Amino acid sequence: MCKSACAAGISRYDSAPGVSHLFAPRVDPIMRPLLVKAVVVLAVLAAAAGGYAWLGRGGETEPRYRTAKVERGPISAVVAASGTLNAVTTVQVGSQVSGQIKEILADFNTAVKKDQIIARIDPSSFELRVSQARADLDAARSAVAVQRSALAAQQAERARLRVNLLDAERDYRRKKTLVEKNFLSPAERDKAQTLFEATREQLRAAQAQGIAPERLVFSPRIPFAQHLARYRAADLALDTFPYTSHSTASDALWAGCPVVALCGETFASRVSGSILTHAGLPELITGSMDDYGQLARQLATDPGRLEKIRTQVSAAKSSSLFDAESFTRDLERVYLEMRKP
Repeated sequence: MCKSACAAGISRYDSAPGVSHLFAPRVDPIMRPLLVKAVVVLAVLAAAAGGYAWLGRGGETEPRYRTAKVERGPISAVVAASGTLNAVTTVQVGSQVSGQIKEILADFNTAVKKDQIIARIDPSSFELRVSQARADLDAARSAVAVQRSALAAQQAERARLRVNLLDAERDYRRKKTLVEKNFLSPAERDKAQTLFEATREQLRAAQAQGIAPERLVFSPRIPFAQHLARYRAADLALDTFPYTSHSTASDALWAGCPVVALCGETFASRVSGSILTHAGLPELITGSMDDYGQLARQLATDPGRLEKIRTQVSAAKSSSLFDAESFTRDLERVYLEMRKP
């Protein structure tokens, strides 16, 4: 039985109660060839459009890009700042080294691998430190060599001092025997005994004050010319106090040896200061024990300054201190003035 659905092109026939069958819409036999042609034409047009698009790209599968010249555009924003700009960049690498970065090879967006170099530090500061360390090492080696030489000299002085003590002891015993046999005057024996005992006691006193024995050299009495000559072996003469040196200071200056003096308030404590003043060497006069010790240490540890002082001491031979003729004339003039009523 045909129902109203036939109007929509669908037919349904009931072959049994409750069962329905659907069939394709009916096509007019006259329109069927036209529909086939239309479908064929659409397929041909689609194929043509796809071939044209593929041939237009030259067979490329990747998308094409268009290039153009980059031009500088106008400034859109300006930022102004004032103050001191510090362009030095430093990096702290754990507890190893730090310094100025010379070259950066990566940033936070760079993928890095193990053992890859990401930056280089300027090596100039480290090269300077190495050079300074080498210089310090050379200086230390030189200081060690100097100390070794000083130690060798001290050992030699110790040996020489022991020899001098033995000589003084033998001389005393020999003269003592000669006096007992009436071959020598007791004065010579007493002189030898005094020299021996004085040397021994001075050595003990120096040891008690912490002075190494090898630093002390006791010289025997010798002729005056030889005595002046051995002043040249000394770098500095330390004057006594409160009874200062008289002719001893003059002898030292004449021989070219500087004298460090401490000037007091009494006549005996001012003689060496007067001698240095007339010699043109007031810088060697001190007014206190502290200044005395400080000046002696400075001259002993500053070879350049000591050499300048020694040059001034050598020039002091032409000063009024050693001008005997002028001194005699001045003294005679004073005597004449004293005789006037």
